[in-house]
Amino acid sequence: MLLPHLPFDPIETPLSYAAGLASYHAAKPMLPFLRDIRISPEAIASSDPEALARLAEISGASLNDLCRNAPVRMGKRTYDLRGELVSAEFLSNPYTVFCPACLAEDDQTGRRRGRWEWALSVVRTCNRHEIPLFRQAQVAWDGKLHDLDRRVPERAVQLQSLIEKAEQRSASPLQNYVLRRLDGIAGPDWVDAQTLDQATRTTELLGVLVGFGPTQKLPELQSDDWDHAGRIGFGFTSRGEEGIREALEAQFRKFDDATG
Repeated sequence: MLLPHLPFDPIETPLSYAAGLASYHAAKPMLPFLRDIRISPEAIASSDPEALARLAEISGASLNDLCRNAPVRMGKRTYDLRGELVSAEFLSNPYTVFCPACLAEDDQTGRRRGRWEWALSVVRTCNRHEIPLFRQAQVAWDGKLHDLDRRVPERAVQLQSLIEKAEQRSASPLQNYVLRRLDGIAGPDWVDAQTLDQATRTTELLGVLVGFGPTQKLPELQSDDWDHAGRIGFGFTSRGEEGIREALEAQFRKFDDATG
Protein backbone atom coordinates (compact mmCIF):
# COMPACT_ATOMS: atom_id res chain seq x y z
CA MET A 1 0.00 0.00 0.00
CA LEU A 2 1.19 3.50 -0.82
CA LEU A 3 2.28 5.59 2.15
CA PRO A 4 1.61 8.16 3.41
CA HIS A 5 -2.09 7.55 2.89
CA LEU A 6 -3.97 10.02 0.68
CA PRO A 7 -7.63 10.16 1.79
CA PHE A 8 -10.34 9.60 -0.81
CA ASP A 9 -12.68 12.59 -1.05
CA PRO A 10 -16.36 11.52 -0.94
CA ILE A 11 -17.19 13.94 -3.78
CA GLU A 12 -14.63 12.63 -6.29
CA THR A 13 -14.41 9.83 -8.83
CA PRO A 14 -11.92 6.95 -8.73
CA LEU A 15 -10.24 8.45 -11.80
CA SER A 16 -9.83 11.76 -9.99
CA TYR A 17 -8.41 9.90 -6.99
CA ALA A 18 -5.94 8.04 -9.21
CA ALA A 19 -4.77 11.37 -10.64
CA GLY A 20 -4.30 12.66 -7.10
CA LEU A 21 -2.26 9.60 -6.15
CA ALA A 22 -0.07 10.03 -9.22
CA SER A 23 0.73 13.61 -8.31
CA TYR A 24 1.07 13.02 -4.56
CA HIS A 25 3.22 9.88 -4.62
CA ALA A 26 5.05 10.03 -7.93
CA ALA A 27 4.84 13.64 -9.19
CA LYS A 28 3.87 12.33 -12.61
CA PRO A 29 0.78 12.22 -14.87
CA MET A 30 -1.85 9.59 -14.25
CA LEU A 31 -1.15 7.46 -17.35
CA PRO A 32 2.43 6.35 -16.50
CA PHE A 33 1.46 6.05 -12.83
CA LEU A 34 -1.33 3.61 -13.66
CA ARG A 35 1.11 1.47 -15.59
CA ASP A 36 3.55 1.57 -12.65
CA ILE A 37 0.90 0.17 -10.30
CA ARG A 38 -0.32 -2.38 -12.88
CA ILE A 39 -3.75 -0.92 -13.60
CA SER A 40 -4.90 -0.89 -17.21
CA PRO A 41 -5.85 2.68 -18.22
CA GLU A 42 -8.69 1.30 -20.36
CA ALA A 43 -10.00 -0.77 -17.45
CA ILE A 44 -10.01 2.03 -14.88
CA ALA A 45 -11.51 4.45 -17.43
CA SER A 46 -14.52 2.14 -17.79
CA SER A 47 -14.70 1.43 -14.03
CA ASP A 48 -13.88 -2.25 -14.43
CA PRO A 49 -14.45 -3.97 -11.04
CA GLU A 50 -10.98 -5.54 -11.01
CA ALA A 51 -9.32 -2.20 -11.74
CA LEU A 52 -11.25 -0.54 -8.92
CA ALA A 53 -10.27 -3.37 -6.56
CA ARG A 54 -6.59 -2.89 -7.48
CA LEU A 55 -6.88 0.87 -6.89
CA ALA A 56 -8.38 0.21 -3.45
CA GLU A 57 -5.62 -2.28 -2.65
CA ILE A 58 -2.76 0.02 -3.65
CA SER A 59 -4.21 3.18 -2.05
CA GLY A 60 -5.86 1.88 1.12
CA ALA A 61 -9.14 3.53 0.15
CA SER A 62 -12.42 1.71 0.75
CA LEU A 63 -13.52 -0.29 -2.29
CA ASN A 64 -17.15 0.46 -1.40
CA ASP A 65 -16.41 4.20 -1.43
CA LEU A 66 -14.70 3.96 -4.81
CA CYS A 67 -17.55 1.93 -6.33
CA ARG A 68 -20.18 4.27 -4.89
CA ASN A 69 -18.77 7.16 -6.94
CA ALA A 70 -18.33 5.30 -10.22
CA PRO A 71 -20.65 3.74 -12.79
CA VAL A 72 -19.27 0.21 -12.44
CA ARG A 73 -19.24 -1.70 -15.73
CA MET A 74 -21.64 -4.65 -15.77
CA GLY A 75 -21.77 -5.37 -19.51
CA LYS A 76 -20.76 -3.89 -22.83
CA ARG A 77 -22.90 -0.76 -22.44
CA THR A 78 -24.46 -1.27 -19.01
CA TYR A 79 -23.31 0.16 -15.69
CA ASP A 80 -24.31 -0.09 -12.04
CA LEU A 81 -24.42 3.33 -10.39
CA ARG A 82 -25.40 3.19 -6.72
CA GLY A 83 -27.75 0.29 -7.36
CA GLU A 84 -29.28 1.77 -10.53
CA LEU A 85 -28.62 0.07 -13.87
CA VAL A 86 -27.89 2.75 -16.47
CA SER A 87 -26.80 2.73 -20.10
CA ALA A 88 -23.67 4.30 -21.56
CA GLU A 89 -25.86 7.12 -22.93
CA PHE A 90 -26.76 8.12 -19.37
CA LEU A 91 -23.12 9.08 -18.82
CA SER A 92 -21.29 12.17 -20.04
CA ASN A 93 -18.47 10.22 -21.71
CA PRO A 94 -16.56 10.91 -23.92
CA TYR A 95 -16.71 14.51 -22.67
CA THR A 96 -14.71 15.78 -19.72
CA VAL A 97 -17.12 17.88 -17.70
CA PHE A 98 -16.12 20.48 -15.11
CA CYS A 99 -17.10 23.64 -13.27
CA PRO A 100 -14.39 26.32 -13.53
CA ALA A 101 -15.39 27.80 -10.17
CA CYS A 102 -14.99 24.42 -8.48
CA LEU A 103 -11.56 23.97 -10.09
CA ALA A 104 -10.52 27.46 -9.00
CA GLU A 105 -11.38 26.51 -5.42
CA ASP A 106 -9.56 23.18 -5.79
CA ASP A 107 -6.44 24.95 -7.04
CA GLN A 108 -6.31 26.82 -3.74
CA THR A 109 -6.01 23.50 -1.92
CA GLY A 110 -3.43 22.05 -4.32
CA ARG A 111 -5.47 19.16 -5.79
CA ARG A 112 -8.24 19.15 -8.36
CA ARG A 113 -11.14 16.75 -7.91
CA GLY A 114 -13.44 15.43 -10.59
CA ARG A 115 -16.91 15.31 -9.01
CA TRP A 116 -18.74 12.01 -9.45
CA GLU A 117 -21.93 13.78 -10.51
CA TRP A 118 -20.15 15.41 -13.47
CA ALA A 119 -20.05 11.95 -15.05
CA LEU A 120 -23.84 12.03 -15.59
CA SER A 121 -25.15 13.49 -18.84
CA VAL A 122 -28.20 14.98 -17.09
CA VAL A 123 -25.99 17.03 -14.74
CA ARG A 124 -25.38 20.24 -16.68
CA THR A 125 -25.29 22.89 -13.93
CA CYS A 126 -23.08 23.31 -10.87
CA ASN A 127 -25.36 23.24 -7.84
CA ARG A 128 -22.73 25.03 -5.73
CA HIS A 129 -21.94 27.95 -8.06
CA GLU A 130 -25.11 27.93 -10.20
CA ILE A 131 -23.35 28.16 -13.56
CA PRO A 132 -23.45 25.79 -16.55
CA LEU A 133 -20.82 23.07 -16.56
CA PHE A 134 -18.20 23.11 -19.30
CA ARG A 135 -17.80 20.12 -21.63
CA GLN A 136 -14.45 19.30 -23.21
CA ALA A 137 -14.60 16.95 -26.19
CA GLN A 138 -12.14 14.07 -26.27
CA VAL A 139 -9.25 14.87 -28.61
CA ALA A 140 -6.85 12.02 -27.76
CA TRP A 141 -7.38 8.44 -26.63
CA ASP A 142 -6.26 9.19 -23.05
CA GLY A 143 -8.94 11.88 -22.75
CA LYS A 144 -11.18 9.16 -21.34
CA LEU A 145 -9.13 9.33 -18.13
CA HIS A 146 -10.51 12.85 -17.50
CA ASP A 147 -7.25 14.02 -15.92
CA LEU A 148 -8.29 17.59 -15.08
CA ASP A 149 -4.71 18.88 -14.76
CA ARG A 150 -4.11 17.87 -18.39
CA ARG A 151 -7.57 18.29 -19.88
CA VAL A 152 -8.19 21.74 -18.35
CA PRO A 153 -4.94 23.72 -18.60
CA GLU A 154 -6.60 26.97 -17.53
CA ARG A 155 -5.49 28.35 -14.16
CA ALA A 156 -6.13 31.45 -12.02
CA VAL A 157 -7.01 34.40 -14.31
CA GLN A 158 -8.02 32.08 -17.15
CA LEU A 159 -10.44 30.17 -14.93
CA GLN A 160 -11.81 33.45 -13.58
CA SER A 161 -12.49 34.57 -17.14
CA LEU A 162 -14.52 31.41 -17.78
CA ILE A 163 -16.46 31.98 -14.57
CA GLU A 164 -17.28 35.59 -15.41
CA LYS A 165 -18.53 34.67 -18.89
CA ALA A 166 -20.88 31.97 -17.58
CA GLU A 167 -24.57 32.79 -17.17
CA GLN A 168 -26.19 32.29 -13.79
CA ARG A 169 -28.83 29.57 -13.53
CA SER A 170 -30.10 27.12 -10.97
CA ALA A 171 -29.90 23.37 -11.51
CA SER A 172 -32.87 21.86 -13.32
CA PRO A 173 -35.51 19.98 -11.31
CA LEU A 174 -34.68 16.86 -13.34
CA GLN A 175 -31.00 17.08 -12.41
CA ASN A 176 -31.90 17.51 -8.76
CA TYR A 177 -34.29 14.56 -8.93
CA VAL A 178 -31.62 12.25 -10.38
CA LEU A 179 -29.07 13.23 -7.72
CA ARG A 180 -31.61 12.81 -4.92
CA ARG A 181 -32.59 9.40 -6.24
CA LEU A 182 -28.95 8.29 -6.37
CA ASP A 183 -28.65 9.42 -2.76
CA GLY A 184 -31.60 7.19 -1.84
CA ILE A 185 -34.26 9.91 -1.55
CA ALA A 186 -37.65 8.89 -2.98
CA GLY A 187 -40.26 10.77 -5.01
CA PRO A 188 -42.17 11.62 -7.15
CA ASP A 189 -43.91 8.26 -7.47
CA TRP A 190 -44.30 7.89 -11.24
CA VAL A 191 -40.67 8.65 -12.13
CA ASP A 192 -39.53 6.49 -9.21
CA ALA A 193 -41.44 3.57 -10.76
CA GLN A 194 -39.33 3.80 -13.94
CA THR A 195 -35.70 2.85 -14.30
CA LEU A 196 -33.47 5.89 -13.87
CA ASP A 197 -32.58 5.75 -17.57
CA GLN A 198 -36.23 5.61 -18.59
CA ALA A 199 -37.33 8.35 -16.20
CA THR A 200 -34.64 10.71 -17.45
CA ARG A 201 -35.05 9.99 -21.14
CA THR A 202 -38.86 10.11 -21.03
CA THR A 203 -38.76 13.45 -19.24
CA GLU A 204 -36.29 14.98 -21.68
CA LEU A 205 -38.07 13.70 -24.79
CA LEU A 206 -41.42 14.97 -23.56
CA GLY A 207 -39.75 18.32 -22.92
CA VAL A 208 -38.37 18.33 -26.46
CA LEU A 209 -41.85 17.66 -27.87
CA VAL A 210 -43.45 20.44 -25.83
CA GLY A 211 -40.61 22.95 -26.06
CA PHE A 212 -39.26 22.39 -29.57
CA GLY A 213 -42.08 20.65 -31.44
CA PRO A 214 -42.47 17.23 -33.09
CA THR A 215 -40.23 18.06 -36.06
CA GLN A 216 -37.16 18.82 -33.96
CA LYS A 217 -34.16 16.63 -34.91
CA LEU A 218 -32.56 15.31 -31.74
CA PRO A 219 -28.91 15.33 -32.97
CA GLU A 220 -29.22 19.09 -33.53
CA LEU A 221 -29.91 19.79 -29.85
CA GLN A 222 -27.07 21.18 -27.76
CA SER A 223 -26.42 20.56 -24.06
CA ASP A 224 -28.33 23.70 -23.01
CA ASP A 225 -31.28 22.62 -25.18
CA TRP A 226 -31.45 19.27 -23.39
CA ASP A 227 -31.27 21.09 -20.06
CA HIS A 228 -34.19 23.30 -21.12
CA ALA A 229 -36.14 20.25 -22.30
CA GLY A 230 -35.58 18.49 -18.97
CA ARG A 231 -36.91 21.49 -17.07
CA ILE A 232 -40.08 21.52 -19.19
CA GLY A 233 -40.58 17.77 -19.16
CA PHE A 234 -40.18 17.34 -15.43
CA GLY A 235 -43.08 19.73 -14.88
CA PHE A 236 -45.24 17.02 -16.49
CA THR A 237 -43.60 13.68 -15.58
CA SER A 238 -43.29 14.68 -11.92
CA ARG A 239 -47.11 14.67 -11.87
CA GLY A 240 -47.24 11.17 -13.30
CA GLU A 241 -49.80 9.94 -15.83
CA GLU A 242 -52.01 12.97 -15.31
CA GLY A 243 -49.22 15.37 -16.21
CA ILE A 244 -48.02 13.32 -19.18
CA ARG A 245 -51.56 13.00 -20.54
CA GLU A 246 -52.01 16.76 -20.20
CA ALA A 247 -48.86 17.41 -22.26
CA LEU A 248 -49.80 14.93 -24.98
CA GLU A 249 -53.41 16.11 -25.26
CA ALA A 250 -52.17 19.68 -25.70
CA GLN A 251 -50.09 18.46 -28.65
CA PHE A 252 -53.06 16.60 -30.15
CA ARG A 253 -55.26 19.71 -29.93
CA LYS A 254 -52.84 21.54 -32.24
CA PHE A 255 -54.10 19.29 -35.04
CA ASP A 256 -57.83 19.72 -34.40
CA ASP A 257 -58.27 21.91 -37.46
CA ALA A 258 -55.79 20.06 -39.65
CA THR A 259 -56.97 18.76 -43.01
CA GLY A 260 -55.88 15.65 -44.89
